[in-house]
Amino acid sequence: MEILKPVLAQNPDMPAGEALFAALQEEEGLSCSNVEGENFCSANFENYDFQKVAFTACRFAGATLQKAGFTDIQFKNCDFSGANMEDAGFTRCTFTGCKGVGTNFGGAVFAHVVVSESNFSYANFTASRFRQVFLKDSTFSFASIAGAVLRKTEFAEVDFTAASFHLTPLNGLDLRRCETGGIALAGEELKGAIVTPAQAVEFAAILGLVVK
Repeated sequence: MEILKPVLAQNPDMPAGEALFAALQEEEGLSCSNVEGENFCSANFENYDFQKVAFTACRFAGATLQKAGFTDIQFKNCDFSGANMEDAGFTRCTFTGCKGVGTNFGGAVFAHVVVSESNFSYANFTASRFRQVFLKDSTFSFASIAGAVLRKTEFAEVDFTAASFHLTPLNGLDLRRCETGGIALAGEELKGAIVTPAQAVEFAAILGLVVK
């Protein structure tokens, strides 16, 4: 599966502190920048537009980013825990070493996105849409991925322990390199999913089958 990488600015600006917040408020967004170590906790960036930005070690915990747009963005070692990113859009973005425990991504759209070495436990992805997304070496335990659309999505070493996939079709998705213990679904969602023999036994119990 081909995933397009973020196209970052060759000569990015490096705003910081008060100058950065002033630029964000004036432009209702940010473009062609490198931003490192900034604290955006509890900030309100609703409907803001971010393009060609590399965020490193930034904190967005508790921030409001509803309906924000992120295009050609690199997030590295950033914390989104408890942030509201409902209905946000992510195109050609990477999340590396990030934390998003309890983050609300409900209704968000992800296209050409790679998530690696990150923790999104208890995050809400209800009604989100994935297209050409790769999740690897990451934790989504107890997350809600209910009512979502996962197209051209791949997983490698992902922990989905006790995650909810209720009403999310898994047809064609390969779950063999995922931890799926205790996931919540009705059963119909599993039609066409690719699983290991051990997972098949596990899912049989969800369906009320007795394997002897």
